[in-house]
Amino acid sequence: MKILIIEDNARVSVLLKRGLESQGYQIYISEDAEDTLVLADRIAFGLIITDIMLPQMNGIEFSKIIRQKHPDLPIIMLTALGTIDEKIEGFDAGADDYMVKPFEIRELYARIKAVLLRKSSLPKKKSSRILFSIISW
Repeated sequence: MKILIIEDNARVSVLLKRGLESQGYQIYISEDAEDTLVLADRIAFGLIITDIMLPQMNGIEFSKIIRQKHPDLPIIMLTALGTIDEKIEGFDAGADDYMVKPFEIRELYARIKAVLLRKSSLPKKKSSRILFSIISW
């Protein structure tokens, strides 16, 4: 599975890349959410992990746009912002989960598995088209 990580801290990016690759994921890293919007349209990612405090466009705005364009794409916010209001803002923007830095990598693995399991077990959207049939007796 392809995971997109949007993180402007190189040390955190390397930690995430190494850790998630060891779990069998294919990792793409970007430092800029705005540039990543194009990438997300070209590559079929299974999950996005994004920081909030990013250059150009923050992770909240990015998540709102991605949620509009790709409503079923799971998003985990991984950020230093940890107040209740900040977490609620993240969920309101479309995050499926929210983790505060510093973090334990094993907890991130567990959260990724949980988010992916929830997304895969959701029923597929049914067509909004309704067919009518007239039956006569």
